[in-house]
Amino acid sequence: MLNWIINIAAGIFHVTNPELRKLEAALPATKKLVDLFNTKKDLITKGQDIEKQVLKIYNDNQPLIHEITQMNQELQPIITEAMEEWKTVGPALSLLIDILERNKKKGINYQESASGLKMTLEHHSKF
Repeated sequence: MLNWIINIAAGIFHVTNPELRKLEAALPATKKLVDLFNTKKDLITKGQDIEKQVLKIYNDNQPLIHEITQMNQELQPIITEAMEEWKTVGPALSLLIDILERNKKKGINYQESASGLKMTLEHHSKF
């Protein structure tokens, strides 16, 4: 590959063969790089094929991606609202669970405990 490039440059700039060899010798890293690319052509081709497959999968799934994005936009306000609700409800629910567990340790079953809590809540909600 490098020889090909150098030969084209030689034809354009009228460089002699010995001058070409000097130019090639002056570019050892470039020669190594070109040689490496030449030996890795198959790998590069496979990478390009995989890239095409990924793009095809991406393009084939655009409707699904669009639908999921739209659903996410619709859900975000609801999720935010629910999180705000749980800032209030969460501590109250935690308190109720603590009361139920304490009553259970005292030998009061969940039904009796829940019934007592229900009556208490109904009483307080009348105010």
